[in-house]
Amino acid sequence: MPREVNLLAQIDASPWLRDESPTWEYCNDWAPWAHREACEFMFHLAVEDDAFDDWKKTALEGGCHPDLVQAIDDARRLGARYVIVYT
Repeated sequence: MPREVNLLAQIDASPWLRDESPTWEYCNDWAPWAHREACEFMFHLAVEDDAFDDWKKTALEGGCHPDLVQAIDDARRLGARYVIVYT
C-alpha cells in the first residue's frame, strides 16, 4: 500500500511578520489557514516547480518579504509540503 509523508516546516518570521506590515498583510490575505491572534499562518507548498515559482512571484508582488519567501523556498527544497510562519 503506497504511503505518503507530508513534512511540516516551522519558520520564525519575527523579523518580517509584524502587525500590519506588508508581510503580515500578505499572510493574512493569502494563507489558507491563519490564527491571527497568535500570528501564525500556514501555507501548502506546491510540488510542481512552475506552480511554486508562480506562488513566489505572487508573494513577492503581494508584499511578502524576500527573506521569508527564500526561507519558505528553502523549506520546500528540503521536502516540506506545508509551512507555518509565526512570531
